[in-house]
Amino acid sequence: MTVSQQNRSLANLLQRIGQQLAVAIRQQDLLDILDEIGRFGRPLTFNYSRYILVTIISVIIAVIGFAMQKSGLITLPLPPWIHAILPLLSIAIWLIQFVYRRQQINRLQDQLFYKNVLLDNYLQPESVDGKQQVAELGIRFADFQRGNHLRELTEWIKGQYNGNEHSFTYYYYVFHYVNKRTVTYVTSDGKGRTRVRTRTVYDHFHRYGITLPFHYVSRLRVAGFDLSALPHGYRPASNRFNDVFKVSAHDELAAAKFCSPKVVESLLNLTNRLNKVNLEFDASGQLCLSFADSDLLQLQRRYGFDQPALFADEIRQISKLDKLQSTLVFIEQLMKYTDNNFQ
Repeated sequence: MTVSQQNRSLANLLQRIGQQLAVAIRQQDLLDILDEIGRFGRPLTFNYSRYILVTIISVIIAVIGFAMQKSGLITLPLPPWIHAILPLLSIAIWLIQFVYRRQQINRLQDQLFYKNVLLDNYLQPESVDGKQQVAELGIRFADFQRGNHLRELTEWIKGQYNGNEHSFTYYYYVFHYVNKRTVTYVTSDGKGRTRVRTRTVYDHFHRYGITLPFHYVSRLRVAGFDLSALPHGYRPASNRFNDVFKVSAHDELAAAKFCSPKVVESLLNLTNRLNKVNLEFDASGQLCLSFADSDLLQLQRRYGFDQPALFADEIRQISKLDKLQSTLVFIEQLMKYTDNNFQ
């Protein structure tokens, strides 16, 4: 098999893997992909010998041309360093090919592992219009009103939690927002003259969260990070809680009732696991729990396509998302402590 045939065969395999991953809905679909990689019969690395040969030849030509021009054997209306363009161009093309193909393989490995993590934890990504979804959520929750230039959901994943006392369907999301601002700065021409200029800067941010039906509390906010308050504030007896959170509601009595000792303790425990936490309960019985942590659905894979058999064994094991699970347990506890039947 020629070098071109080898590279084409590998490129076709990677294309098939991408197509199969896009439609995979079972763990067996992922194992079938790894089985195909194992039967491929050689490492998933492209042969760059042709690029290396072209680079070597271009370097030789450049050195000869440079030497001939410097010695006067040839005369060109160009500086001698112009001979470096060809080898530099060859090296650049080779590096671009190498980096792109390496990233392609890494991306497919990560996608396969991530899809398995979702399957193991009964999580199902849903396709939504990210901007439209944020617009709808922003009507109910202030946390989605961030960003003066762009607001969008980049992930919207459905999950099911079955606890000892409460079960619920929830959605995990990734919220991307952009702030646009103008920066003024001064430039100098080196001769003592200065000029005031402006440029536009785009600051990108992400928030993460879980939203679900919550029928025991409404029109109340617990703000741990930059969230506007509702008309009536309330401070429970815990100074440590008040240092972290600000509670507000449309009804002061409802806020006082919400801030029972057990709820206060649970919220403080939550801050040991999540950062920059906000809770919003809207008027229709929906909860939005938002935070800054990006790792609730992340696990570190140990193997990849270079070891398909070991990667398959890793896929067969149950991938537990402990941080997600502990967050869902907190939500169940909150339901328990705010349920009038429990009280």
